[in-house]
Amino acid sequence: MSNSKQITSVLLLKEVEKGKVDLDAPIKKYLPFLKQSWANSVKVHHLLNHTHGISELEKPLLFKPGSDFKYGNLSNILLGKIIEKSSGKTYKKATSELFKDLKMNNTFCFSKDNKRNLVSGHQIKQSAFKIVDSSFIDEENLPADGIITTAEDLVIWNSHLHKGKILSRKMYKKMITESAKSQHDVFGKEKMGYGYNIRIAENAGIKYLGHTGLGDGFSSLNLYFPEYDVSLIILENQMNENSELFYFFESRIKDIILRSSLVKLLIE
Repeated sequence: MSNSKQITSVLLLKEVEKGKVDLDAPIKKYLPFLKQSWANSVKVHHLLNHTHGISELEKPLLFKPGSDFKYGNLSNILLGKIIEKSSGKTYKKATSELFKDLKMNNTFCFSKDNKRNLVSGHQIKQSAFKIVDSSFIDEENLPADGIITTAEDLVIWNSHLHKGKILSRKMYKKMITESAKSQHDVFGKEKMGYGYNIRIAENAGIKYLGHTGLGDGFSSLNLYFPEYDVSLIILENQMNENSELFYFFESRIKDIILRSSLVKLLIE
């Protein structure tokens, strides 16, 4: 689900490294099919950190680009189109090549025609589990929600991304530098930093980076603690219909770890 957005950010920043995309350029430059006037004021940078103000393509902006934060999938759908135009490859091919290079052998784009070994998601309603037998993911929104993976492959991803093996030091720093503020219950009640499709958080004096994902009967959390070179990855094939119980186990496990002797052992 939304942990896919981090991968989209990396693919876009690799195009920036090649000099093919300018983060400060208006998206109209790369998406000429956009006829809306705001396409000349929204920058690529704004898509990456959800400060673009776009709610729907045919509607006016919710706010001046860069002045506020509004999370959503549309920005990453547009980023996927920029990646395709810049690289000359489909989003699916671009990700496939990246995963092959990283030897992430069990990571791929979702396809309704080829689900490989994908397990079923489950919706929980009144303590009953119901298999989710249809997906909202299609070719259009792959860059926002469409990456399928495993905990083992996400360890590979975290290790390569956060140790400078995918992006240059300059691009990586841009990605993990706070450029917006956002609140998410898994990370706390206060607004914390947001970079390019990655949250920059701190709890109990421990700093970490990461994101969540939810949908189709799945929940996920991918966190990386740079000071300790430790990843916390939780992938569930269940989600509760009650929004108050979204990420219930992810939040509890994260809090237990942050407050336990495990942190002290890592520090020592």
